[in-house]
Amino acid sequence: MPDARSTFFRFWGRAWLALTFASYSLAAASLVWDHDAKYNHNFGPGSHTPKWSSGALIAVERWESDAPIVRTFDRQGVELVPLTFQIPEATIIGALGFARGFDGTIALCGSALDQAGRKAPYIALVAPSGQSVQVIRTDPYTPYVVTVAPEGTIWTVGEELPGGKEDPATFSTGVLRHFDRAGKEIGSYVPRSSMASAALLMEGHFAAGRDRICWYPGGSNQVGPSGYVEISDGRITQFPPTPLMDHEVTTGIACTDDAGTFLSTRNLQSGTWGILSLDKTHAAWVRVKIPPELASSPFSTLKGADGDKLVFSNGRGRLTFLTATR
Repeated sequence: MPDARSTFFRFWGRAWLALTFASYSLAAASLVWDHDAKYNHNFGPGSHTPKWSSGALIAVERWESDAPIVRTFDRQGVELVPLTFQIPEATIIGALGFARGFDGTIALCGSALDQAGRKAPYIALVAPSGQSVQVIRTDPYTPYVVTVAPEGTIWTVGEELPGGKEDPATFSTGVLRHFDRAGKEIGSYVPRSSMASAALLMEGHFAAGRDRICWYPGGSNQVGPSGYVEISDGRITQFPPTPLMDHEVTTGIACTDDAGTFLSTRNLQSGTWGILSLDKTHAAWVRVKIPPELASSPFSTLKGADGDKLVFSNGRGRLTFLTATR
């Protein structure tokens, strides 16, 4: 368990959780190149931005269609068997969130529309073989992003939309939810009322580490009151938001097995990009020097963590794996 400097309790959603401002580890001093990999696929219109999840690059094509396609690539850039996702009687499937479990299970979330125009929010679990699909209806809760914990449970960020619209009467309900492998909800945390806007739920960064769930709400400095949040052993640990400059937004997150946390950023005005590392000992974000292997790239995005390595992509079919040193 973390070495906590101060702890207090607050009721969030449907469970009591300890919020801890903790002492963990220092920020990364530098990043060292490990290896590159090429993948030969052009993600066209209607595709989500790929991300690294549980040992593979994953993306969804035709994410709003009758049959979204899930594509995954291994550490060498070799494409695994693509999966076509369908829900019986659904004419349009909105696959808003996607992730991969350590056993190869694919998790998807969003909402689906039938021929009568009825919309139903869902979480779907697709077996590695693609032969088995489990669909869990979650209404009135609509999940926007999803991740799979190492033990196979499901975490989502979303909100309740009764009748398909936001209702202040539901703002006391949790936006962060936990489901067991069978799809039963087992936890609900962080009330919608604590978030200034639903955009913070849709545009944040969400990932699973070896022993924690990592969530950075929003893509800019307009984040929720918790800043960056980690969930481990039934405890929510919160850290301050990043010290972003004018026009700078966060573009990706990585939670490494050695307890490191990193964010990539981009300045929308200048086009420059950067890397931030969380110094958990001092609860502060520190800028990390971009290594030479990436410095020449006009723009690279942090896609996730592969064990203790960070995975970047320049959006042109190249993956770069880096190791953080302290």
